[in-house]
Amino acid sequence: MSQHSFIDALLPPGIGRVAVLERIAALVDWRLIEGQVNKVRQAGTGRPPYAPLTMFKALLLAQWYGLSDPGLEEALLDRVSFRRFCGLTLDGGTPDETTLCRFRQTLRQAGLADHLFSQVLDQLAVAGFQLKPGTLADVALVRLPARTAPPEADGAG
Repeated sequence: MSQHSFIDALLPPGIGRVAVLERIAALVDWRLIEGQVNKVRQAGTGRPPYAPLTMFKALLLAQWYGLSDPGLEEALLDRVSFRRFCGLTLDGGTPDETTLCRFRQTLRQAGLADHLFSQVLDQLAVAGFQLKPGTLADVALVRLPARTAPPEADGAG
């Protein structure tokens, strides 16, 4: 993907590169998707909305990696590869979980969600590829029960 900001341009080559996402980005004709997803652009008060294609790509990542909306928000904040895939710059904003959820609902209400997800998979199939969803390993830090002192040695030996 192309560099979008000064901060992105400062990164060494290879940082935030994931070959699978780059390959998908190159195989899909995003203009076809964008023409359809732009129909659901949400207007309203407050900050300007994120580009519909950016939001849709984020939802694709959530589906492919089995992420909840809070998990997707966290991944977009953490993973340079996800930001690049979606077209988000490193120094720009990131959609929060509520924004992502509302966009998904808007897509569903417009009857486009399943159609657009299928269209991406169909384009990959035409190119000779099948997507196999993956996961991001989620590490948890769990408190251990209180440790008891090891029994004293009886001196026999």
